[in-house]
Amino acid sequence: MLTHSDAGANSLAVMAKNLAAAQLSRRERQVLDALYRAGRATCAEVQKAMADPPSYSAVRTFLRILEEKELVRHEQDGARYVYIPTIEKARASRSALRHVLNTFFGGSVTQVICALLDEDSKHLSENDWQRLSLIIEEARKGEK
Repeated sequence: MLTHSDAGANSLAVMAKNLAAAQLSRRERQVLDALYRAGRATCAEVQKAMADPPSYSAVRTFLRILEEKELVRHEQDGARYVYIPTIEKARASRSALRHVLNTFFGGSVTQVICALLDEDSKHLSENDWQRLSLIIEEARKGEK
């Protein structure tokens, strides 16, 4: 028998798995990003928060699709629906990153870091380089 905490952990695991497996369209990602920025929002608020937004009915459709993928849920507030992400942004970011890591880089963190540095290293400040060095050093200490 599952306890309440077991059920909660299972629910989070299922949602994280859904996020990792979900192939989101560009517009679905934009809607989800707008919702993450707001924390909770109506369809109209999501639409307003988007750059170059689609029609109101299209945003409603994207929110429904995201609900079907269990990435968003809604609560009724009077006559309107308020949408809320089902996974906190940090967990969703890690799950999406893990998916990219496994799909495009064969699970190699080194390949991902090299690709990012090849792409963006000329834009890093001295503070960025120092921070990266500290993170690498702390990670190495954690291995021992």
